[in-house]
Order: sequence, then C-alpha cells, then structure tokens
Amino acid sequence: MDAFQIRMEFLELLKHLNASQQSIRKIVSFALKYANKCPDDIWDCIVTECSKASANTRINVLFMLDAFLADDFQTSPAEVAVYRTLAVRDLPAIVDLVVPEGSWDAVINGGSTKQILSSWQSKHIFDQALLNRLINTTEARVSSIREGDSGHDLPPLAQVSRADILRRMDEDRERHKRLRENSWKLPPMTFLHALTPQSTSSMDTKSQIPSPLNAIAIEFDHEWDTVSDLNEDDLEHIREEVAHWWGKTKASS
Repeated sequence: MDAFQIRMEFLELLKHLNASQQSIRKIVSFALKYANKCPDDIWDCIVTECSKASANTRINVLFMLDAFLADDFQTSPAEVAVYRTLAVRDLPAIVDLVVPEGSWDAVINGGSTKQILSSWQSKHIFDQALLNRLINTTEARVSSIREGDSGHDLPPLAQVSRADILRRMDEDRERHKRLRENSWKLPPMTFLHALTPQSTSSMDTKSQIPSPLNAIAIEFDHEWDTVSDLNEDDLEHIREEVAHWWGKTKASS
C-alpha cells in the first residue's frame, strides 16, 4: 500500500475505536506495521481524529496511546520509539483535547488521564518535567470546574442521549478494568532484567531501550510510590520483633 491507502485504512480503524483490547490491539498492530514507512502520516491521523472526536472517543485514543507508547504488547521497541519521538511534540495538545479547559469533559476524563500520565511517569517513558506539568494542568482544570471559579460562569452541561450514557458506562468499566490490571504490572525493564546480559550495555539512543541504571531507577520509584508511611501498626510490629529477638525491655524509671 502507498501512504494514501495506509492513511485511509488507518482512519477507518480509528473511527471504530472503542475501549476493548481487541480494538486497541488492531490499531496498534497496524501502526507498528507501517512505522518505518509513513509514521508521520499515521501520527497525524491520530491527532486529527482526536481533535474531531467526542469526549468518550478522546479518552479511548489516550488509552490506545497508553498501550501503544508504553509498548504493553512488547513486540516492536524500535518502532514504538519512532512514535514516542512524535508524541513528545504533540502530547500537550492531545491532553488539551482530552481534558479541555472550561469544559465538563475535563471532569469526565480527568481521573483516567491523570492515571495514565502517572503510569508513564513511573515507567520513565517521557520527560518527568513534561509529565508533571501535564498532571498539574489536568488537576487544575478538574478542580476549576468542580469547585467553581468565582470569576467565571460554569459551562453548560452537554445534552447526551441515553444510548451514549450507557455506552460511556460500559466503556468506563472496560477502561477501569485495564487501569486496575496495569496497576499490578511492573515496568518491562526492572531490576532483574537489568542483570541479564542483553541489558548490560548503555542506553541505545536510537531504540531508547532502558539501561540497567534506568531499570534500577524504575524499580526504586515503583517501590517508593507504593510503600506506605510509617504508622502505629508498623511501630507495633517493630516492638513485637524486638520482644521476640531481644526479650521485653524493662520500663525506664
């Protein structure tokens, strides 16, 4: 196929995008297949379709990008790296579309958007400062609508059909299921992977494969983010361990 045919077929796939893994996998596989032939055309289709779509489709696009750019299927790291380079340029614009300023769509899509951006942060997929800025922007836009900005009138609620509401509920369940599954996944390049021979070299700037040092940083960040603060249960456990190994200490007079 030439570039025009690829573009038309990919746009047709995007028009049928939904929250199911089957739909997402089909689009990701097609994009990776032609990553070396016309990645700019394929990426332009994603941004264009996102700009014209409904709030529900836009969040589906972001979930598709999550599976895509995070290389959940772990099939073509070199091809994924091509699209990550393009994503860095347009990621702020995509987040603006998914979580628009001064719109109830920001409240509807804000929670899932923040979770996806945070997962990219923990996997070190993009620059941390960029992701921090996007997360802060998302939180600010959601808060401005929920709390109400005294200087501006709240935007009107869009009229949504019953069928659209039911479809949104069904797809929200599918998306939340995916977020729960992802919360249990470790990044593909963790500490144990860092000890294998194939990952002992420094980072390959062309394919952007993580080096062992980055792998250890990802593992540390994951553990740091999931550990809880020291609390009374922890102190009680420490006292039990001390009593078990050292015996009960005499109370000081």
